[in-house]
Amino acid sequence: MDYSDISYSDLDIAKYTTVHEFAAQSRQRGAAALAPLIGLSAAVLCNKVNPNIDTHHLTLDEAVRIQAVTRNFSIHEACDRLFGRVSLPALFDYSGVKNEDLTAALLKREKEAGETAAAIELCLDGEITPDDLRQLQTEIYQDIQVLMEILHRVQQQGGAQ
Repeated sequence: MDYSDISYSDLDIAKYTTVHEFAAQSRQRGAAALAPLIGLSAAVLCNKVNPNIDTHHLTLDEAVRIQAVTRNFSIHEACDRLFGRVSLPALFDYSGVKNEDLTAALLKREKEAGETAAAIELCLDGEITPDDLRQLQTEIYQDIQVLMEILHRVQQQGGAQ
């Protein structure tokens, strides 16, 4: 059977990988480790994140619990992309942060700018695919997140809240 025509959404992929890439403190990984922490059996959780199964569906509450436990926000970020929105991570307390830390954040920003430029170049290079657009959107969102982190760090260093 040829599966080359099967296409999974960004959200399908985010749900599946968030569950199956989870690593607990124990030796268990994936759904076996995560399911008991969110009140499901491993089999049911696997079925809920399997895009090929139509009889089981992840509820919003379950998706929130999964992200709270895993600290992986790919599901939320996929929803952002689906609706053309961007969420910013909570801005942490950077009071007392060293100048070296701010320099590291600025270097991270430059790295993100380069990745965004590469994604733009792909879009200008010919036919723009849905994957090209998703990549560009992701890179721009990451730019915004890094810039907001830098702003918050500078504000806290200067005492402005």
